[in-house]
Amino acid sequence: MMMQTWLRWLPALGLGVLAACSGNSDSSLGHTFVPNPDGDSDNYGNPSKIAAGTTRWYQYTGIYKPSFSNGQGGATENEKQRMGHLCIRVDEVRDTESANYEDATETVLVSRVRVSGAGTNEVYIQDLSVGEGGTPDPAVVDQAVSNLWISKLTVPSVNHGYTTPAQAQFHTREAFCPPEQSLLSLPFFDVRVASIKTWGGWDFYDAECSNYNQQEACEAAFCDWRSGNYCESRAKNYVGQVLGYFYGAAVECSPNGGSNKCKISYSQQQSNCSSYADQAACNSHSCTWTNASCVGRYQFEIFWRETITTGPEELVAIGNVVHYLLIAFDDSGALDHATEYIGPDLDTAAELPATSGGICIADQPCMQGTIENYNERPFSEAYCTF
Repeated sequence: MMMQTWLRWLPALGLGVLAACSGNSDSSLGHTFVPNPDGDSDNYGNPSKIAAGTTRWYQYTGIYKPSFSNGQGGATENEKQRMGHLCIRVDEVRDTESANYEDATETVLVSRVRVSGAGTNEVYIQDLSVGEGGTPDPAVVDQAVSNLWISKLTVPSVNHGYTTPAQAQFHTREAFCPPEQSLLSLPFFDVRVASIKTWGGWDFYDAECSNYNQQEACEAAFCDWRSGNYCESRAKNYVGQVLGYFYGAAVECSPNGGSNKCKISYSQQQSNCSSYADQAACNSHSCTWTNASCVGRYQFEIFWRETITTGPEELVAIGNVVHYLLIAFDDSGALDHATEYIGPDLDTAAELPATSGGICIADQPCMQGTIENYNERPFSEAYCTF
């Protein structure tokens, strides 16, 4: 069953867990774990859904059109583009639900990463403003798409350090929004609720904590006793991190509605996905097709207004823009796909667009970005060799 929550309705998260996107769990919390029901002394709870040996292959793009043309499928005048292949192989899972890493603030995925372009060792770039026979400048192309979160969450076109496989340690409790955006925060999040409830996965908030009126009972239930002599859930979660950013000063969305500064929805589709036997049926029911099977999906869709002061000169001259981001993860917590648009906000008093199709406006500048899951592509070894 689809569970969707719009910004005007507060989810049952509790405002106390709405932290900045870069927030991590508190290492000062206790370390008494709930035993694994299977009796494995090295594992305190369910093992990570991202296992050693997991491989992911993505293609990501960034496009800037100084003048968008409705209905035109090809490149436009002076358009700038970049495209790369991002390949990840998880070699080690440092799991907080195990004896070796029980004191860690999050599960870390130690991985090899490789980035390549179209037949080269760098990211493919194109700049139609340089003329026939000209050589695009990677810095100019990167600057033209620099306002895209997808650009901040991937790598520069050159000198990124991953032309040959290199090690990276991916976070699992850091969401994709500012202030600290990097590749290490993008591809994975921990979907599990931690045994000691320091982390709530997608959106877990322990409402039962409010029932305890004594500190000892509160802490025994893996809740936090606050200085005002009340008991509250200690669990931060992924949804709370994202909403914390958009409710905060950066965007100033109103959690109670009444603001046209942003519109945000999030959903968790889990049930019945495995019953769909083909990719078309799977996708049409808001599930994710991966490894020849249909699995659940976690998804955010966000519209927001902002003012930009850096980036391509045509958009900077306008200043006010509408930003759109859709980002989805499969049921293991691995990124599946993302779509992003930035377009001019020509009437800041108007309602936000109803769909992403209303972001780019004819004859106005527009920025677009995508991340696609290429794991199902038969030619993956051409780009994703380690």
